[in-house]
Amino acid sequence: MGEKLPIYQCPKCGRRVELPEGTYYCKICGPEYILVPVEPEEEESIEELEKEILHQAIYRLDKEMIKKHLPAVKEIARTIEEELRAAKHVRLFSPESLEEIETKLEMLKKAIREAEK
Repeated sequence: MGEKLPIYQCPKCGRRVELPEGTYYCKICGPEYILVPVEPEEEESIEELEKEILHQAIYRLDKEMIKKHLPAVKEIARTIEEELRAAKHVRLFSPESLEEIETKLEMLKKAIREAEK
């Protein structure tokens, strides 16, 4: 049996992933949130699993999951929008990165509007 991969966690949202040793950032929260290595837990709580499923749903714009967790998804979209505004103000990202984040945010907002129908 092969060796288990290290587990990394986002310091902001708590998202966990198994990846080879290295430095990674959170796909959900953005490149300013570097994943930190954590000790594996025996069992993940249902809440943690739901959180991970929700993050994956948002990342993939899964319509059914967005609809199921609409209030949480709306809150995440609001947070992303606020952080994007702040990032523009202090010029944390390149114009290309900001444009990519804005595009993804617009896609998420569109998915939210569709889920509200």
